[in-house]
Amino acid sequence: MTYKYTSCGEIHDDLPDLISDRPTYAAATPEEEFADRVQLDEDLCIVDKEHYFIRGVLRIPIHEEDQDLGLGVWVSQKKENFD
Repeated sequence: MTYKYTSCGEIHDDLPDLISDRPTYAAATPEEEFADRVQLDEDLCIVDKEHYFIRGVLRIPIHEEDQDLGLGVWVSQKKENFD
C-alpha cells in the first residue's frame, strides 16, 4: 500500500498506522477554549483536569503481510490509574 504521511509529507510503501491526534472528548472542545482546558501531547491528554486519556496502538495482523496494521486508540482512565 502506498500513502503520503501527513506529518512528514513523504511517500511510504507499507501499512500505515491509523491514528487520531486527540480523543474525541478533546476534539469537541471549542478551539477558543482548547488551550485553557486541554493538556495534550502525543500519548496523553487531560481535559478540564478531570478527564484523563492515554493513547495506545492496537496491532492487527494482516493475512499475507509482513507488517501489522496499527490502530491508534485513546482510552479513558481514572485519575489514580493515569497518575
